[in-house]
Amino acid sequence: MCPSLEWVGLNGPSLEWVGLNGPSLEWVGLNGPSLEWVGLNGPSLEWVGLNGPSLEWVGLNGPSLEWVGLNGPSLEWVGLNGPSLEWVGLNGPSLEWVGLNGPSLEWVGLNGPSLEWVGLNGPSLEWVGLNGPSLEWVGLNGPSLEWVGPNGPSLEWVGLNGPSLEWVGLNGPSLEWVGLNGPSLEWVGLNGPSLEWVGLNGPSLEWVGCHGDITWHWENLTDCHFE
Repeated sequence: MCPSLEWVGLNGPSLEWVGLNGPSLEWVGLNGPSLEWVGLNGPSLEWVGLNGPSLEWVGLNGPSLEWVGLNGPSLEWVGLNGPSLEWVGLNGPSLEWVGLNGPSLEWVGLNGPSLEWVGLNGPSLEWVGLNGPSLEWVGLNGPSLEWVGPNGPSLEWVGLNGPSLEWVGLNGPSLEWVGLNGPSLEWVGLNGPSLEWVGLNGPSLEWVGCHGDITWHWENLTDCHFE
């Protein structure tokens, strides 16, 4: 069976390519281009425009990559011995996904942050910033970061006017917040107290005891209330 290539215009161009083993490539225009590529083992690549491009890549073992933007991204997908995905945006971040025996994810920005994820038997997540290690993911309504590994640790960073950092490990909750001028909050426990740092109009620090009672409360860096 020979590959077929079709291009039909009028109200919208349509491009279809079907090969020997069944991959299909479609491009349809008018209100938004759509690109779809499906191979033997099931990877799918989609790009849809209008108000912003959307990129999704799903492989055999389940990794999913999604990116939504507005202005000027470029996307390259090259495969032979292994898929390679590269994304370059306005300010120069680079995203690479290379897989055969293990996926690798790297992200480099303007001020030098690096995000690395290497997984097979054990995922590793590293990010180093200007003032020390920091992990950040920025969304529409504010930065939000979530990372879940094989054994269940979860890392969340949600902020608008004030940072909130929560990390839960294998043996119990652990909370750490480190600032530029030196405030550091660290707590590791199993069945005991919890420490929270939450800001909106000002930072609020609460220490909750073993039985759930708030033992003291600190607001706006000036007032300390013992309860």
